[in-house]
Amino acid sequence: NADGTGQAAFTMSVEGGQASGQYVVVLARQSGQWRITSAIVRLSGGEVVTLVGEGTRDGGATPGPAAGVGDEGAPPAPPAPPGVGPPPKPRAGVISAGVLDGKAIRKPAAAYPAVAKAARASGTVTVQVTANEQGDVIEARAVSGHPLLRAAAEAAARQAKLSPTLVSGKPVKVSGVLTYEFKPE
Repeated sequence: NADGTGQAAFTMSVEGGQASGQYVVVLARQSGQWRITSAIVRLSGGEVVTLVGEGTRDGGATPGPAAGVGDEGAPPAPPAPPGVGPPPKPRAGVISAGVLDGKAIRKPAAAYPAVAKAARASGTVTVQVTANEQGDVIEARAVSGHPLLRAAAEAAARQAKLSPTLVSGKPVKVSGVLTYEFKPE
C-alpha cells in the first residue's frame, strides 16, 4: 500500500532426509518494514511445527525485519495471481494471532473439488480468517495456494471453530491463518 503497510503470504515445498512438507509464511508491512507474523512447517504426516507465531518461545512476538525483504535494494514483489489480493487487515479490536491451526477445536477437512482432481491440483492453501469472541469463523479468504483449491479451503475454514482468545480474561476477536493440505488420491 502507498502508506507503507501491507500483508503477504507464501507457501513452498520443503524436503529433508526424513520428512517433507510445506513451509507457510505470513508477513506484514508497517512503516515500510516487513516483519514475519507467522511461519510454520506442515509436515506430510500432518504434524505442524510453529517457527514464528502462537506457541513460540517468545509468545508469538514478531521478529525483526525479514531478511531480504526490506525497502532498500529489494526487488519488487511479483504481481498477485488474478483475483488474489493482500489478506484483509485486522479491524480495530481484532487481535492478530498468526497461525491458528493449533487453536482449532473443529477444523473440517476441505472437499477436494472434482475439477481440481481432474487437473491434478495439489498443495497447501493458506486461508486468512477472522473469528468472533466465541471462536466462530466470521470471515475467510484464501491468500495462497492453487486457484482451483482456494474456494474449497475457504468453505472449510468458514465451518471451523477456534478456542476463544482471551485478553485480560475477556474474549476478543482474532485474525490469523488456517492451512489446508490437498493431496491427490
